[in-house]
Amino acid sequence: TAASPAATGQYTLTITGNSGSQTATTTLTLAIYLPSFTVSSYGSTTIGQGTSTSAAVWVNTEYGFSGNVNLSISGLPTGVTASFAPNPTTYSSTLTLTANSTVATGQYNLTITGTSGTVTATTTLVLGVYAPAFTLSAGYATVGQGSSATDSVWIYPEYGFSGSVSLSVAGLPSGVTAAFSPNPTTNSSTLTLTASNAAVPGNYTLTVTGVSGALTATTTVPISI
Repeated sequence: TAASPAATGQYTLTITGNSGSQTATTTLTLAIYLPSFTVSSYGSTTIGQGTSTSAAVWVNTEYGFSGNVNLSISGLPTGVTASFAPNPTTYSSTLTLTANSTVATGQYNLTITGTSGTVTATTTLVLGVYAPAFTLSAGYATVGQGSSATDSVWIYPEYGFSGSVSLSVAGLPSGVTAAFSPNPTTNSSTLTLTASNAAVPGNYTLTVTGVSGALTATTTVPISI
């Protein structure tokens, strides 16, 4: 048991055992440190312009530390605000980051600082700021002459994207028509391909394009007739 005035450092203790005339000894190295803590997070997070995101921050106690830790953050780009809950904390806190729609995209190194009395610890969190976007994906379809077939097209939002996407298709071979339902969509759409009796058998690659405002994404759909 170490009293609070005990001097920090490394000490070599000698443990002696006695039984009658027999004696044995061993040494034990004792290290005495100030009670302290470290601060950690997952190391990186991303956010979309005009959206919010959250990240966990942990306080890891060392050498008997048991106090409250006040958390703060520095290095935020203009247009991004941050808050911790709870703050102060004894174990963990949720960092909420909110970006306005005009914040500059890029990578930013943020410094999270924990303070308790005279004890301070820091960790770095890399923040990636991106424009909201989306990607598309689809499968493949096989359609017989004079018949129809369906394929699914999926919308995958990124960095807080939440808009509707209008779909179109290019590369249709002669005699084949296409329709999407629903269109526009926020999640997925069914692409119905209809081949006339005159459609030429073969393998073709269609290009599906999704548009939402100024954002565009494409994917390919192989089809066999």
